[in-house]
Amino acid sequence: MQSVSPVQRCGHHSPFDRSPSRSDARPRRSLQLQRWDPVRRSPAWHWRLSASLLALGSFNKLGACRPNFRAARRATAEKAFDVAERFVSRFNDYFVLWLVLVTLVSVSRPETFTWVNQESFTWLLGLLMFSVGLTTSVDDFRSSIRNWLAVVINAAACFLLMPALAYTLAVLIRADVPTLAGLVLIGSINGGHTSNLCTLIAKGDVALSVLMTMSTTLLCIVATPLLAKLLLGTVVSVDAVGIILSTVKVVLAPTVLGLGFKQWLPNTSERAAKLTPVLGVFATCIIVGSSVASCRPYILSAGAPLQLAILGLHLLGGLSGYVLSQMAGLSTAACRTVAIETSMKSSAVGYLLAVLHFQNFLVRVPAAVSVVWSAAVGSAFAAFWGRSSTRKA
Repeated sequence: MQSVSPVQRCGHHSPFDRSPSRSDARPRRSLQLQRWDPVRRSPAWHWRLSASLLALGSFNKLGACRPNFRAARRATAEKAFDVAERFVSRFNDYFVLWLVLVTLVSVSRPETFTWVNQESFTWLLGLLMFSVGLTTSVDDFRSSIRNWLAVVINAAACFLLMPALAYTLAVLIRADVPTLAGLVLIGSINGGHTSNLCTLIAKGDVALSVLMTMSTTLLCIVATPLLAKLLLGTVVSVDAVGIILSTVKVVLAPTVLGLGFKQWLPNTSERAAKLTPVLGVFATCIIVGSSVASCRPYILSAGAPLQLAILGLHLLGGLSGYVLSQMAGLSTAACRTVAIETSMKSSAVGYLLAVLHFQNFLVRVPAAVSVVWSAAVGSAFAAFWGRSSTRKA
């Protein structure tokens, strides 16, 4: 009879006992089945947590891709902006060509610009000055005020050199008294507001140009009647209050608005300042076209000697202003600014004074012709210096 141990009799087995028992009768599971099976043994909360983590990981991967999309959009925008900037630069280089085309259209088909009334004219000038103010800053004005020598040279060239040159050219072409009066009147008026745009294109000192335009505009209240009396023997009455109000409305207010826009939104204005010159060129072309269209009979009635005299007035005046500035030791930007300010006159003001204060019709003819040549000479200076600065850079 087989003997039974006490441990077996109690139902326990020794760890050294190799004999199979009733509980060990089942075959052992394989090693693969003994591993953790997430499908069979994972609770429901574990599945929800895993799904959440998986979704979160996918979201994080999607978020990591977002900067790539943003970078691509930013690169596309930068490329488009560079293309637009090159187009604006090239468009401004052909400023003279646009003025010539606008002049030809306004002479051949004056009805093209009949829609430009006085209110539209004022808004266009305001747009022009806003584009100029957007490219300047308060620090530029502070530095320009310290450059007092350039302001004095420009004032002397505007009210001493140009009237004497106009009188000399009128004598050389043997002009009659009304034409002589019109030429002297053109030489005695203030600088034109479009000179600020030409200074911008020429890579000159825009803030200094605005300061010069403001100073000559205020000085013409006194200087123009005195010069007319001295050279013509006739006292020209000037509406000083009207000129000041027009200057504030057309020049000062848009310029201050552009300065404020640049001060409040520096990043936006920095980008916009690179594109606004094309708006100024467009406004200048419309202004010249409307002026020529309204003065078409006067321009056609003027002869070749008067055309050459007015062309020589603006061209020689600009070159003389540049030489005087160089002799005074001014910077290249200041020399260009003085030259453009001297060559470009506010022919619209001269035409208005001729209409209001001279009864002879022929006095207004030089001012009507000067509308074209002043813009043409100033824009030619601007295109030449602007292109030369781009090549050097």
